[in-house]
Amino acid sequence: LAEDYRTLYIRIADRVSTLRVLRRLPGLSEEDRIKIATESLHLYAPLAHKMGVMKVKGELEDLAFKYVDPEAFRNCKYTQTAANKAYHDSAAMIADIISHDEYLKQQNLNFRVTYRVKDKYQLYLKMKRKKMSLSEVRDALGLRVIIDTKRIPGESQEEYIERGNKNCYHL
Repeated sequence: LAEDYRTLYIRIADRVSTLRVLRRLPGLSEEDRIKIATESLHLYAPLAHKMGVMKVKGELEDLAFKYVDPEAFRNCKYTQTAANKAYHDSAAMIADIISHDEYLKQQNLNFRVTYRVKDKYQLYLKMKRKKMSLSEVRDALGLRVIIDTKRIPGESQEEYIERGNKNCYHL
């Protein structure tokens, strides 16, 4: 590992693969599964974080969390599903509002709406850290509206930046 950091990526990928099939691995007791999951939460997920592979970190945490605390996992899963549904219910409405805004139409800009849903384990950690219930967590869903303000011919850099800022605040 010390000679070639790429072996860390292989170890992390192997652990993700193991967690994905952990329930079906023969000869493992529930205690062994919990031990593997705990090791994944405390060693592999932080390592993935340090290496900058955040999607893998989230998957490691969520797969391991399912074994470490199954009840809390189910509760967080319901919240995550509700947040995902909330995005899909509101994204079209937000896009419609933006596309019909007269000021923004005049600005000749493109936009897109993206989102992220907080991972189950991260929801759980926040609840524990802040001593709150799932219903009190307000950032399970994060919406982003990304706009691309096109530069008008003859517009100075300062005017372009000011107009971009104005568009963001208007939005």
